Amino acid sequence: MAAAFPKMLRTDRERNGFTVGQVAWRIGVTPEEYRDLEAGTRWPSFETWDAICKLYWWPQTFIDGVIGPALPESPIPHSGES
Repeated sequence: MAAAFPKMLRTDRERNGFTVGQVAWRIGVTPEEYRDLEAGTRWPSFETWDAICKLYWWPQTFIDGVIGPALPESPIPHSGES
């Protein structure tokens, strides 16, 4: 599921007619951070994940284990981290 996450972000952004800047503003990250999320080089923080789920009406648990316990050990930085 982790590999599908960036594609899901881009697909739903485009389906809703949003620009990168619009989505970034709505979920509380910079456009650069959002581009990193879509590129798969960054994972969302729990707050960002919550905002993404609310924006796209995604269930928060459908990638349980990928966004949850796997995050602290992930070599990919979370949004809001350097």
